[in-house]
Amino acid sequence: MPDLKPMPYKEAVDFFKKRIVMSPSAFEKMAEGANNAAKARAFTVAGVARMDVLSDIHGAMEKAIADGETFGDFRNRIDEIMENRGWKGLAPHRLENIFRTNIQTSYMAGRHAQMKQVAKRRLYWQYNAVNDGRTRPTHAAMNGKVYPHDHPFWNTWYPPNGYRCRCSVTSISKAELEEEGLTVEKEIPKDPVTGEAYRPDKGWNFNPAEDVWKGMAEQVAKDIPKAATPLIPFSGERLKKYGLQSIKEMDASRFPKAKELPGYEDLLRQKIDPIPFYKKELKKSLGMEGESAVLPAADGSYSVFNGLLFGHLDWKNRGRYVPMIRETYETPDEIWLNVMKVEGKSNLRKNHIKFYRSDENPFGMVVILDFEKGIWRTLTVIPRERIKRIDSIRAGECIYSKNK
Repeated sequence: MPDLKPMPYKEAVDFFKKRIVMSPSAFEKMAEGANNAAKARAFTVAGVARMDVLSDIHGAMEKAIADGETFGDFRNRIDEIMENRGWKGLAPHRLENIFRTNIQTSYMAGRHAQMKQVAKRRLYWQYNAVNDGRTRPTHAAMNGKVYPHDHPFWNTWYPPNGYRCRCSVTSISKAELEEEGLTVEKEIPKDPVTGEAYRPDKGWNFNPAEDVWKGMAEQVAKDIPKAATPLIPFSGERLKKYGLQSIKEMDASRFPKAKELPGYEDLLRQKIDPIPFYKKELKKSLGMEGESAVLPAADGSYSVFNGLLFGHLDWKNRGRYVPMIRETYETPDEIWLNVMKVEGKSNLRKNHIKFYRSDENPFGMVVILDFEKGIWRTLTVIPRERIKRIDSIRAGECIYSKNK
């Protein structure tokens, strides 16, 4: 096989930079409900558990994409990294798989961004397979097929469609379509033997270029206005089971001091628009470069913070608590998992809880982050005197406690 010499461009680099480095075990435990598309936004290497080594490999891959390096360049850099770390290194076939899969995924994601920018002028996209002896039959069946750029076909069949897939997509204008006598497809071709629509390789039936976090957040946002009932209610015996105290038994003087921003009315008096101010501070706190941030939690899982959900936050009453959101997520006092029933459907919910004190609530307050399907839903702040409300959230199974 000739050595692949990538052509660097900004969109491909931007896509790869957003891939989150995580250990193989965290990758498997990643955000409850995450699908293959969500995992496509993560970066890991099977058998490499050390985060420093994974970060080095990620950095080498990013440089290869940014500089348009060959596999030989990448392999030499990884060999040097492994030698400096005292590792034996990775087998050549594994390195090549890492290189080619990440190159192709990033380049096709970059290509997707470019084609979307001109989609009004170039309405159609054509699937291109290499069509040589190594082309998979299902991929070859798609060769030359033309669909509108917004057809559902691309949600499943936008390449790469398997490890080391070399397929690509080109955009076509209406004039080119007519000049070349091409047909715009409506359906996905079917296997003549099974009668079922052709599918990409197992685990690749998604479009890695789409903003998967936004799609997941949209689903979660639909349930926010609906009433939810916990299937495992609070009980004092559960607190005892996990060796925890009721909040009324806790010494509030030992709680950390709450970190707060100016209140809503204070900002108005300063002629500052509160909501844009709070949103900007939250994005900065979470390290959000775009509309999503994926962060590790104390229990070893990863969750998504998406700007789409910001619209559901009670900014007027809770915006000042923005500085405590990331802290409550990453270093909570407790994490509780429960099953919530919403309109007959059951969903897993996870609550991160942290106890604070403030000038307004010297006897204690609780900050609660609510997650569903690995997506942050809401922020709740409750003063200590509302014991029953706090206890109702400390229900289900306690999967993490700072004191254990």
